[in-house]
Amino acid sequence: MTIVAAWVRTSKRGAEELIVCSDSRLNGGGILDCAPKTFQLPRKDSVLAFCGDTFLAYPLLLQMSQAINSHTPMRDGVIDYIPFRTYTVKLLNTLFSSFETYIDEFKKPNYDFLLCGYSWFKKEFCIDRLVFMPNSKKFEVHSIQKEIGEFGKIAFIGDKSREARDNLYRLLRARHGDASVIKGAPLFKRYDMEPFEVIRDMLRTAELNSTIGGAPQLLSICQHMTSRHLAIHWPNKNDGKVFLSGRPVFDFENIDSWILDPDTFQKTHKHLTRHDKGNQQ
Repeated sequence: MTIVAAWVRTSKRGAEELIVCSDSRLNGGGILDCAPKTFQLPRKDSVLAFCGDTFLAYPLLLQMSQAINSHTPMRDGVIDYIPFRTYTVKLLNTLFSSFETYIDEFKKPNYDFLLCGYSWFKKEFCIDRLVFMPNSKKFEVHSIQKEIGEFGKIAFIGDKSREARDNLYRLLRARHGDASVIKGAPLFKRYDMEPFEVIRDMLRTAELNSTIGGAPQLLSICQHMTSRHLAIHWPNKNDGKVFLSGRPVFDFENIDSWILDPDTFQKTHKHLTRHDKGNQQ
């Protein structure tokens, strides 16, 4: 299975971005710890992630990506995220209705999607769970508002979501006290990288028989409506290994991505130099 988190982060300089983070493990007849679970869509202001079975989820993901590419206003973001979300759910349901199987378990999809993006019309980040409803046999949109106090929008999906949520609650309570979590936080208190810290620690202690594992995958969406993958030093910077989208970057590759230190959250780049090394972006 999976752990996926999406949240709106506020940097130390006050800028907002939406972060999507997941593990990289696929189970089923074996273990693959470099499976993509977070997807950068052709329109740069949106990201799609999933948890659960892959036999049908992957084809649906690819078809949704192709559909966006086939329509220029959709691909370029001229159509706002909100009508784009409506279109995506309609496409997902239409595709799923064409799926025929004689296996009863396959008739009830064992996966969830997280669709995230920036709405230029509403001027806010959106996090939406696309949940399959057995009674209607359709996917429905469950939009995320705010959870865990007033820190901001956040959503977890996957079989480890409850554990991750509990771990995040304990982390916030330890740093900000009970009042900030239970009664709501002042305006200056917003998520930074705390949800990532929770997933990072869960993956560092994951065993071979765990349903989650591998390196974290990170995607960010900025307010200027662009998304990007972030690479990561894993399991730490001193180890010397860089992972991108869950897989190791090989010696013959030359990536053009910022690389995150999972402990200090400082970013480095092989070809660029940060001028604000004292401040996190």
